[in-house]
Amino acid sequence: MKSHFDLSALKKSISDFYLLSGIRISVFDNSFQEVASYPEKRSSFCEFARKNPNFENACHACDKAHILEASKGKDAISYVCHAGLNEIITPIRDDDGSLIGFLFFSHMLTQKSHDEAWDIIKPRIYSYGFDENEAKRALEAMPLYDEPYLQAASLVLQAAASYLCHQNVAYLQKEEFLDKVTDYVNAHLQDDLSVESLCKAFYVSRATLYSHLKKRSPDGVASYIRSCRIEKAKELLRNDPSLKISEVAELVGFSNDTNFIVAFRQKEKTTPKRYALSQKSS
Repeated sequence: MKSHFDLSALKKSISDFYLLSGIRISVFDNSFQEVASYPEKRSSFCEFARKNPNFENACHACDKAHILEASKGKDAISYVCHAGLNEIITPIRDDDGSLIGFLFFSHMLTQKSHDEAWDIIKPRIYSYGFDENEAKRALEAMPLYDEPYLQAASLVLQAAASYLCHQNVAYLQKEEFLDKVTDYVNAHLQDDLSVESLCKAFYVSRATLYSHLKKRSPDGVASYIRSCRIEKAKELLRNDPSLKISEVAELVGFSNDTNFIVAFRQKEKTTPKRYALSQKSS
């Protein structure tokens, strides 16, 4: 399901949340791409460090790993990034639990002093070959936050995620999602398709998947996958009626001929062989 954002309203909202929290806030869509940030400029330390391509790559890898972790739940997660800074991510979900995107509070120091923070960060960035004096000066330009503030920030971030969803600043095109599921199923008919594999591919819960697919398949996900396989089998038999039934069964993902024939007859009220003969005669 593709995320959609009202960018004008989004930028206004995150600037308001920044005024409330004083922490840089970023929005990512559900394919892990950054949509907007406020302020656009990163913290002084990150601006300095991310000029190093290796450090930049490590940042992207760290972000992606924790976004993936956040995508599995509904609550905010707090963590220490690869460089030693504190960050918070919360998923943005609609009322039925579908994943729209993510909100980040990033680049936070929670130590009691900059010297204490530097003691933690210095060994983490040693391998990148930074000038230590420059790195420390960049770090010292960052504000310090205490743990209670961080906990409050986490609650603010979750409230912000809910606000963006309910104000339709962040939303999903669900018909588009159904089309993408159909395209995915048709492209993977020979694979071991299941509810679990579809949920994993689209980062949705079982309940969300069932809810959306009900529009196209009231009998459930397994029935929907089976129908896609039968439709593909019909296409193959129309295009080449000389194909063996065993070949068609394998091409559309049935484990054996018997299961294929039974499923085909249930849906089409005829056998694959008779269907193929009818295509020859027409």
